[in-house]
Amino acid sequence: MTLQDPRRLRRRSRLRIGDIRFTVLGILIAAIPALATVAHAARPLFPNMAHTVGERPIMVATADLDGDGIRDLVVANRWSEDLSILRGLGGGDFGAQQRVPVGAIPVALAIADFNGDGRDDVAAALPVDDKVAVFLTPPSGVPAAPFLLSAGDSPGSVLAVDLDLDGRTDLLAANYFGGVSLWKGLGNGSFQSEKRLASGVSAYSLVVALVNGDLVPDLVVASPGSRQAVVLLGDASGGFGDPAGYSTDALDSVGLPRQIVAADVDLDGAVDFLVGTFDNSEEQNYLVLLRGRGDGSLEPGVLLSRNADGDFSLGAADFNNDGRPDLAFGAHHGFNCCELRNGGIWLGRGD
Repeated sequence: MTLQDPRRLRRRSRLRIGDIRFTVLGILIAAIPALATVAHAARPLFPNMAHTVGERPIMVATADLDGDGIRDLVVANRWSEDLSILRGLGGGDFGAQQRVPVGAIPVALAIADFNGDGRDDVAAALPVDDKVAVFLTPPSGVPAAPFLLSAGDSPGSVLAVDLDLDGRTDLLAANYFGGVSLWKGLGNGSFQSEKRLASGVSAYSLVVALVNGDLVPDLVVASPGSRQAVVLLGDASGGFGDPAGYSTDALDSVGLPRQIVAADVDLDGAVDFLVGTFDNSEEQNYLVLLRGRGDGSLEPGVLLSRNADGDFSLGAADFNNDGRPDLAFGAHHGFNCCELRNGGIWLGRGD
């Protein structure tokens, strides 16, 4: 696999779409899935401390697995079908990996304390087996064999969140061919039987947000089958209403929605959604903004960007501490996530 030089910095430019303005910092990222190193041309932003993991790592998450207050790393390895656990040593360094078998082709992770023992636990999506594997972490910090939850057809994303606000963490999985699987947590590491939401919806990924302002968590799903962002409004009992779809097509973009993040990009008090879509036939991806109206509905999509380097990965946060949400993205090439080609940070201007 050929690595690109991470020390090259592309030109700085500004992009104005509608009345949303971003400062765009285009940066090249080393082609190491999930553990990319980003560096400035003159001085590294992050020291390169490479660690050996399993074959074809696809996702990395941080967790305090042993309850010592130091963050550890959990890496999902597709080809070796296991997890790499790297214990945090403090000071930003990590110990050698410990490998934990998980099952066929793990593609996504969720971290939460499922049994209330003060140590983070791990859930992994296994689309080949239509399962979600749950590891309850012992005091050693190295998970043993998982137990399996039966999901829908091809779960590709998993999320841990307290949906019904009962103080117990629930699990959600986005099923590519079968809606959203919900397991309500019992607080002791076990879960109720699966409940299927939006069973007719193709779900690639999902996000929890307060879409209609009632302080009850709602779900928004990136749905490739319908080329929509699908909103399911939550109720106080932990249930959800009927799905309402909003097209992610914008101008001439007709990509399939894959990644979705929530952020109030224009600071109007209503959460908005940024969707990464991918057109397999053109090998083109698009970034589309759907503004929230604050009443549970979304405005038509606005095309922000197009990129010919492959599928998007997205993340939203305030990276420069100015009170305005920013967006980070990475674009990889190929259906099997073979190379991370480039990435960037868009600094939101909030107007």
